[in-house]
Amino acid sequence: MAAIPELMSRLGWTQEKLALYVARAAPCAQVETGPPWWLSWPIHLRQAVSHLGLVYEIQAVPGSGGTSLALTAMMAQKQIQDHTYQKQHWLMGIEPPGQCFNGHALAMLGFDNDTLIMGRPEKKDTSIMALQAVRSGLFAAVFIDLSAESRLGSWVTHSRRLMLAARESHTMVWLQTSMKAHRHKPLSSQVRMRVTPQANNIDVQLLKHARGGAPWNGELRHPATWHFESEQNMFLLSHETS
Repeated sequence: MAAIPELMSRLGWTQEKLALYVARAAPCAQVETGPPWWLSWPIHLRQAVSHLGLVYEIQAVPGSGGTSLALTAMMAQKQIQDHTYQKQHWLMGIEPPGQCFNGHALAMLGFDNDTLIMGRPEKKDTSIMALQAVRSGLFAAVFIDLSAESRLGSWVTHSRRLMLAARESHTMVWLQTSMKAHRHKPLSSQVRMRVTPQANNIDVQLLKHARGGAPWNGELRHPATWHFESEQNMFLLSHETS
């Protein structure tokens, strides 16, 4: 963790803006998940996740599980990096002040204070912290919660800067926006998803392929349905295609 305090000191991040989150697991029923959960992902998404330097935008209805989807993908990316580079890579989540991810769900996914760094800057500092985190090269993936933003127009520019920085530092970036509250043009010019609740399922559709050569082969002919089973807000993932 020594690199994180050094980064904080170099960039001027304060403890008020950065929280070293400790996820504590609560007792829960043990669920047999079979093989590693991310191996059951649709092949196009697994291949996309294995590539660094991508920017994803998740347009999610509040409460539909978009955050869990992004964090799950981030953990998969960290596992890929650890296996490939045999080196610790941290993950970073940036969310509005006063919010807090579900600690039980984070712990069950494998997050702890040696894995996930949480930043809660003021709104005006969100884009700066995000860009600094991506450029640092310390993080396998950076998640930015913009679902509470009332004006997303300026983030078109920020997302382009993040995309360039992500390519240079080989970092994956996830932007979460609210599909219900904002009718906006897509911020990301690479990969965009839409997460909507449908009974106990969540439909995730790739609405746009990456420009300049997509990292997966073939077209997405059928949307994938991701089945989420809730166990105290812990989501277990499986999928089928229509």
